[in-house]
Amino acid sequence: MIRVEGLSFVRNKKILKNIDLIIREKELTIMIGPNGAGKTTILKIISGIIRDFSGKVFIRDKNIKNLSRRELAKSISFQPQSEEFLLPISVKDVLLAGRYPYKKLFSDYDKNDLDIYDKCIEKFDIADITSRDINTLSSGERRRVLIASAYIQDVPVLLFDEPFSNLDPEGVMDLKRIFAELKKEGKTILVVSHNLEPLYSLTDNLISLRAGEVLYSGERSSTAYILKKTFNMDFERIEHNKQEIFIPHEKQD
Repeated sequence: MIRVEGLSFVRNKKILKNIDLIIREKELTIMIGPNGAGKTTILKIISGIIRDFSGKVFIRDKNIKNLSRRELAKSISFQPQSEEFLLPISVKDVLLAGRYPYKKLFSDYDKNDLDIYDKCIEKFDIADITSRDINTLSSGERRRVLIASAYIQDVPVLLFDEPFSNLDPEGVMDLKRIFAELKKEGKTILVVSHNLEPLYSLTDNLISLRAGEVLYSGERSSTAYILKKTFNMDFERIEHNKQEIFIPHEKQD
């Protein structure tokens, strides 16, 4: 689905160094790494936000440098860690904006757009907040709306940067349920996250980055060892209520 070959990127310093990756179709992949490893940069390159990179990125064998932003938006949706709305905007307008890749300039929403909108608000249980200003929502409500806006874009590939940040336990569990449904529908999902636990049971593959280089890319076996290499500290694996938890140990002098 996504193939990255010899990807490098320089912005004052070398952020990514000759990276090769494959993100398999209809699977959920988590990308981990310390701050500054280049994780968010990779998401921005794959989604077309950053264009001045070296190397090649393919989506279904199409080089993204040969695709317009509108064409790319029909294949990929990217949700950043935080998205600021400087002006008041309703949840409904935020959602319908996800249909822009399919609309001509100044064209109105058609029956297909509105049918997808109706399906979306039911799926994400947000019918009661569609008239509200998104800036007035709680962190959990806002995150659910932003993921819904990615869903309404109706694309096969979904990219998320730290989707669980600033969520309370209820919000985390709600979001885990949404990711499970998206995976069941056959979406290809790439998530950057410092928090492995919520999605670990759904995860097919793990990518580890450090200092702009790939330390590991593959199935999620030997995760504790991969975490140790990535963060330079020991991790203990614990299973609790059929959920795997990785607990870091303090570095020893």
